[in-house]
Amino acid sequence: MDVPEEARETLYVHGFHYLPHQAAFLLPSFYGEADRAVRIQPLPSGS
Repeated sequence: MDVPEEARETLYVHGFHYLPHQAAFLLPSFYGEADRAVRIQPLPSGS
C-alpha cells in the first residue's frame, strides 16, 4: 500500500522519515516518547 501523495508533505513536516525499501513512513526514536506522542495525534479532517 502506498502513502497518498497528498499526505506525504504532512508526514515530512511532522518529522516522519520515508524508507523507500520498506515503502513506509516511520517516526524516528530519537524524538523521545513525549514528542512522538504529540506527532501521532490525529489531524482534524481536511488537514
